Amino acid sequence: MRPCGIDGGAVATLAAALCRLPDLQRLVLDNDPCPDPDPVYDHVNDLSDGSAVLAPALRALADLRSLQLAGCMLDALASALGELTRLTLLSLARNDIGNAGAAALAPELAKLAELRDLRLDGNHIGDAGAAALAAALPGMTRLKTVHLNNNMLGGAGLVALAAGAARHGSMEELHVLEWQAGETPSPRLAGRTRQLMPSKSLTKSPERAWMHDRRPSAFM
Repeated sequence: MRPCGIDGGAVATLAAALCRLPDLQRLVLDNDPCPDPDPVYDHVNDLSDGSAVLAPALRALADLRSLQLAGCMLDALASALGELTRLTLLSLARNDIGNAGAAALAPELAKLAELRDLRLDGNHIGDAGAAALAAALPGMTRLKTVHLNNNMLGGAGLVALAAGAARHGSMEELHVLEWQAGETPSPRLAGRTRQLMPSKSLTKSPERAWMHDRRPSAFM
């Protein structure tokens, strides 16, 4: 259901439909740019007015394996997410989570032992939120990849995440870049974090990229 014009007023209908799909394994409500230029498809999924209604419906999806809610502006789903213990992929990118939201989300994420791919790009998460997420990493015992690109991470947050990934033991990728054209990567912080997490791939990009200590100039 990539952007199909769902708004807060339609969430109750969506929630009712989900309650009749207890065996659902994949739910995609991402508000991603639509590749079709036809304006009839130029809609967004803004669920901000109905996230509290959607939460109980999500709790009923005990067999859900993949949940993608990027850009839906959700703010009341943290407690429901911790009950989706079969999730292997969770995308909450571009939901303006912030530090307080990350702190609320972290203990619920720690319950997701089957999660392998966590996507939290573009959420205004700073060092405090990163520290909370880092503390939750050991609970996600099968986690392989974490995406935290385009947030507001400083050195303390990056080091906390790298240390958490090192304690985790099986994480393979930690994506934390806010990469801009013409930017020169700095190996200073990368060297520090690689000492904590020597066998991990900290990030991937079209060229050999490093974690860096430059704070984002704008939220993306």
